[in-house]
Amino acid sequence: MAGGTRKRIVVMDKLPTLPSVAIEAIRLMEGEQSSFESIADLLRNDQVLAGRVLHYANSAHVGTRSKVTSISQAISLLGFNAVRSIILSVSIFDCFSGKFTHHRDKLLNFWLHSIGVAVTSEILAQRLGFQVPEEAHIAGLIHDLGKLVNYIQYPAEFERICEEIDQSGVFSVQGNIPLEIEKSVLGFSHIDSGQELADCWRLPESLSRVMWLHHQPVYETILPDVANLPSIVRFADVLCVTHNIGSSYFLCTGVSCHEHFHFALENLMLYHQFTPADISAIMTEVAEKVGSVGRILGFWDEDVYRRQISVANVSLGSISMNLEQNNRQLQETNRVCGATCDMVRKLRPGLTLPAASRIILEAVQKAFGIKHCLCMIRDDRRHMYIGQYFDGKRFMDIEAPIQLLELQAVSREAAPCEIASEALERLKKSTFELSKGAVLESGVIDMVAGSQFLATFFVADRGSSGSEERILGELVADFSNHLELREGSLIGLR
Repeated sequence: MAGGTRKRIVVMDKLPTLPSVAIEAIRLMEGEQSSFESIADLLRNDQVLAGRVLHYANSAHVGTRSKVTSISQAISLLGFNAVRSIILSVSIFDCFSGKFTHHRDKLLNFWLHSIGVAVTSEILAQRLGFQVPEEAHIAGLIHDLGKLVNYIQYPAEFERICEEIDQSGVFSVQGNIPLEIEKSVLGFSHIDSGQELADCWRLPESLSRVMWLHHQPVYETILPDVANLPSIVRFADVLCVTHNIGSSYFLCTGVSCHEHFHFALENLMLYHQFTPADISAIMTEVAEKVGSVGRILGFWDEDVYRRQISVANVSLGSISMNLEQNNRQLQETNRVCGATCDMVRKLRPGLTLPAASRIILEAVQKAFGIKHCLCMIRDDRRHMYIGQYFDGKRFMDIEAPIQLLELQAVSREAAPCEIASEALERLKKSTFELSKGAVLESGVIDMVAGSQFLATFFVADRGSSGSEERILGELVADFSNHLELREGSLIGLR
């Protein structure tokens, strides 16, 4: 079966059939006229389902002051979209649960994950301004149903998939992703099975796309549009996986490494400017809502849930640290880019070399917050390097000869300040090495070991060799008070 292909992946007769109440709820999602009475009529025909809606309306999460005793009260309190979500949640849970004769206890792990993603999707949709957040709830609930379809129709193969996931810890950055294992065992994955289930149930296109696209990476801020439901579900899925809220590979017994998802979560937090505190608040709200829905469906164990969250928090601590580091690096990069753009706008033909040098030094100060720096540019007419240095208080002119013999005759003591002395010594050394055949590539950053001036930057013609006149200029920056300087900032200096 591995690597095989099928015209139809699933056997349609074996697919669970949604009850009429759920089909009608889906129909009401497709833009057809819906009303208070239309949803009430659905519930009046299903007393068990009506009881669960009343249970939810009276839950601590909803927080009503008086007991809700009628469907009309429940719909008025919860709203049409919320009640519709409950109807679909209960219906889907019941119709699939009836198909399981083995592993019923482990199936609850699947539902915990599905409900977690549903609730998280709705919360994210609310935060990001989606017009109907409840649609995200339904999308999250159904996103992984293709896995249940695969288990029902190919139980041995699904067990083998979970065994391979246990053996390899495939959520790590280095390992195979689970989709690859599914395809190697079955010849297709749960997103293919989910697509056929969506066709069988005649789900709206917005939900069908979620089942097909929820594994697509998110590379930018999610805009509040129904077309972006797959991205919302992806974000929610990443949050639930990293917080150990159930598992859609419900037969797995080991603890997988979630490095791949942690990396995705860091990026998603950056794209949406979410802090670790924001994520903590979201997941606290998720815990409350998942508990309410879990009780409606007949399963919930507060102690088990808390243990799972506790395990997840250990690894999530590293995300907070990495995110803070990434934020600092992003701020540094933005500062460098801003200073560079400002410098490019100011530099123009006709400027004197000291004036141009000062503009460059001001950009370096703005980009890196340093107090001492020096810049010299070659003047072919005068056969001199001409520029300025900043000693922490004021800008001063400086110049040095281009020719090696004249440069070597300048004593270190003749330099007006320490940074100028350092610049002259580095210039002598590089000019001498060039005269002996050394190659100085354009834009070399020379880390000076043992020097307080941690970076010396030479500007040279590409592939300069054999001539001191190939050096076009020199920039020396004093990073003695910035020992935490990252490689990214040195690239910015380049």
